[in-house]
Amino acid sequence: DIVGKGLLRGRSVEVVATACLYLACRNNRTPRSAEELGRYVGIDGGRVMEAVRFVMSSLRIKVKLSDPIDYVRVLGSRLGVDWDVIAEAINILRRARSVGRNSVAGKNPIGIAAAAIYMAAMSRGKGLTMKDIARAVGVSRATIRERYRELKSLLSQGRHK
Repeated sequence: DIVGKGLLRGRSVEVVATACLYLACRNNRTPRSAEELGRYVGIDGGRVMEAVRFVMSSLRIKVKLSDPIDYVRVLGSRLGVDWDVIAEAINILRRARSVGRNSVAGKNPIGIAAAAIYMAAMSRGKGLTMKDIARAVGVSRATIRERYRELKSLLSQGRHK
């Protein structure tokens, strides 16, 4: 549709194609970050996100917000963690969601998923550090630490209800 409407004029085919791939991944609940996809074709993640916004507005596409649970599987696989850690991280996110539905709204879902994996690994006695996770998933330790504190706070609220 982009080509048919003449919307590629003056735009890099690689950038627009990467943006379309990003949207397809999100739509199919196998999200990848713009930085990750951009790395494969040598494009900055910021340029990919610009193109994502362009494609969405030009074609009037609406994409659901990313769910951190979708990222747990991807990141867990990248980290090589056992399935029990992934399952526990998903359980943590579901419990947190049931307590405070919008408490992590607007936060990077990758950071939230990374924090849930960290929390799950700790509860399962796995030797996974924030540094290991940060390096593997591309977020800072500070982000993981902050999302971890928020999740921990939410889960403790849930116990006291």
